[in-house]
Amino acid sequence: MRNRGSLLWRIAAMALLPALFPMLAQATLYGVAYDKTLLHEKLVRVSTIDASITDTAAVALAGCCRVNGSLVASDDGNQTAYLVTPDPDPVQPWRLHRISLSTGTAVTVTLPPTERVAAIVRRSVTSTLFALSDAGAGLRLTRISDAGAVSDVGTPILADCCAVRVGVAAISANGSAIAFVARLQPAASDPPLRLFVISSSTGALISNSVLAHSPDVLFSTSGSTFSAIYHDAGTERVGVIAGDGSITPVGPGLAGCCALYAGVGARSGNLLRVVARLTADTAIKLYEVNIGTGTFTEIGALPNGYVINGLIESNVQLVSDLIFRDGFDPAATVVSGKRDESGTSTDSQAAALAAQEAEQTAQAAAQAQAAAASNKIGEDPLGTVPAGVTALPVGSHFAWLTLIILLAALAIRRRRRLF
Repeated sequence: MRNRGSLLWRIAAMALLPALFPMLAQATLYGVAYDKTLLHEKLVRVSTIDASITDTAAVALAGCCRVNGSLVASDDGNQTAYLVTPDPDPVQPWRLHRISLSTGTAVTVTLPPTERVAAIVRRSVTSTLFALSDAGAGLRLTRISDAGAVSDVGTPILADCCAVRVGVAAISANGSAIAFVARLQPAASDPPLRLFVISSSTGALISNSVLAHSPDVLFSTSGSTFSAIYHDAGTERVGVIAGDGSITPVGPGLAGCCALYAGVGARSGNLLRVVARLTADTAIKLYEVNIGTGTFTEIGALPNGYVINGLIESNVQLVSDLIFRDGFDPAATVVSGKRDESGTSTDSQAAALAAQEAEQTAQAAAQAQAAAASNKIGEDPLGTVPAGVTALPVGSHFAWLTLIILLAALAIRRRRRLF
């Protein structure tokens, strides 16, 4: 009986562990998603089991918007995600948003008026947010502070650089270099896509190679070398980029593919999640890519109500049902995150939605003008170019109390056995 009782105690304790220690589970995948109903950007959780969006984790981006060109970076060390967005008015400063992955709160600051950002990358070791940006004198490497201050790292990269493939950039594994994909200006006289590699300490050009194929996502696995998810003759592949711009494929790839969201990817170890649509398919899906073997595994179709403009992999798990208003939500949608269950809206809701749709149309037009005015490629996120510190979850107070009682009971039983 004593052994049976001990076994029951152990089973009960083990059953409580998943609830008490969710931090032991795999990292959480967040999506920077445009909500087609609420007409603004938000942070959502994306299931790595079936691609469902399980809850709106949190985002309050004042006066925002739609994230342009995958301008997303994250830092698990300080539990923060970073987004850069253009202002709806093309003559107004762009904005830097910082979202705490431990609390869900967001802070928005403006960048200097003339800065036009083409890519951002984050180096967690030094807590540095790098940006490829142009303030009118040419593309150069910069650092952006949390307050939105921009400091140059060196001088403009090249006199005729660059029409950048927005968001397709990465920092090397050893932090020494930053790579990005671009064309020389004007693009009409230099059509080939190139891989530019620059020093992260000086901003100086290290290499400039014509690419054999068009990368949709860049990443680095070791040292200062770079790899890519790229398109080649109807197949999306994983490959290692050589110094001359050639790409050596790894594994079988994904045939019949693809319109892949350029720059949208989140990596956890050897797995990288991307968003893509097969050539013969209408559904936009989440895929898991093993960058070691080059295999693509379909996770599932993403909900139609969202457009995923960025992915973030984090060990931080926000508390469920943490939803923030940004001042632009229709009043009836704040709690549920959707229209009423009948699928219809009241007159006041309809008026609000109509106003928002008109505003969104105006914003889209303004952003298009801004992209056209800047010296970078404002491509559709679909890649159709030719070929740390873990926050302790609050958990349930009852669960913690139960664990304390269990541990105390086990201690008493052990004491009795000893005496």
